[in-house]
Amino acid sequence: MSARAFWLVVMVVLFGFGGPARAADPPKEGQLPPPKPLLVTVPGEGQLRTNRYAVWQYYGVDRFGQFRPMVVNTSHGAYYLINGQCYPWATTHPLEFMRVLVGE
Repeated sequence: MSARAFWLVVMVVLFGFGGPARAADPPKEGQLPPPKPLLVTVPGEGQLRTNRYAVWQYYGVDRFGQFRPMVVNTSHGAYYLINGQCYPWATTHPLEFMRVLVGE
């Protein structure tokens, strides 16, 4: 291959095979690009941690130093704080739960 043929090939490759360079087609009027997917993030979502000690707020220490379910004594009757079930021994076993005044 001669030097002249070599440069001719280089020129053809560099200038796009002899054709003039054309710009991309202009966008058609009234036609919008396809919508992008919307990513919705709520601040604070997924950042909350459950408190591992929260279960202990429903238990109290009895007179023997052991943990027992807390009992709430109201004028309508006593009930367990953890699930709201009736505590029927409030009048017959008054030493089984501590009398603590809780303010609102």
